[in-house]
Amino acid sequence: MYSKKIKIGFCNALSSVIPSYAVMQMQNLQVLKVAYCSSLTEVFETQVLKHNNGGSNTNTDGGNSGTNTTISRLENINVPQLSNLKKLVISSCYRLQFVFTYRTLESLKQLEELTIEFVKQ
Repeated sequence: MYSKKIKIGFCNALSSVIPSYAVMQMQNLQVLKVAYCSSLTEVFETQVLKHNNGGSNTNTDGGNSGTNTTISRLENINVPQLSNLKKLVISSCYRLQFVFTYRTLESLKQLEELTIEFVKQ
């Protein structure tokens, strides 16, 4: 069984709290508290896909490698489903840029408390 409560503090090398590969394991998460993580830029890591264009001569990277540049359309981002999350507290994470995408926000049906403070850049 995976944790229902996660509390993280003073992790200055942490750039995201929940890595994209662990998102599916977070479905039971009810409480998440993060504080004093000076390198944190996003709470839920967004995984943007890159793909090969299948050997075609047409590409979007200037013709150098045959690989398309990063696709940033929302439908290609791994979206965390956090339907059991009830409380999210983020404090004193001064580099924070992203908490969650709109699609993740839609999954927060049980959210009762959201506190975000002292996150200025």
